[in-house]
Amino acid sequence: MILRAVRYSILYMKTFSALHNKVLSPGHKILMPYKLMHFDPAIFGENAAEFHPQWFLRNKSLVGSTSYLPFRFFARREVYMFVAPVLGRFDIRSQSDTKGRPPRIPVTTITISVRGILGPVAGDDVII
Repeated sequence: MILRAVRYSILYMKTFSALHNKVLSPGHKILMPYKLMHFDPAIFGENAAEFHPQWFLRNKSLVGSTSYLPFRFFARREVYMFVAPVLGRFDIRSQSDTKGRPPRIPVTTITISVRGILGPVAGDDVII
């Protein structure tokens, strides 16, 4: 099973702002699930679900991050410490489809908003 974490940002209002018919006051917090926004055709066009590396080549401000993430290396190492034994201990393979086509990498569902781990699209299973 392939699982991915949902990305959220917490924004702190510094000034009064209007969002649709609501007025947001300074000091309030907004929780924004931006992973879902990245796949929104209204924002990124009809092919929002496809990866286009030229987006990053055209806009250099999208490359890198200005965020201070002091524990990012620790978090990456924690994931490796979990994934490496799982791959070594279990026979993991993709489930073949009913038409005899070779297995493909399962796709993460993006149609629902959850507070943690996203599962694969229905039918995209992994056999362990």
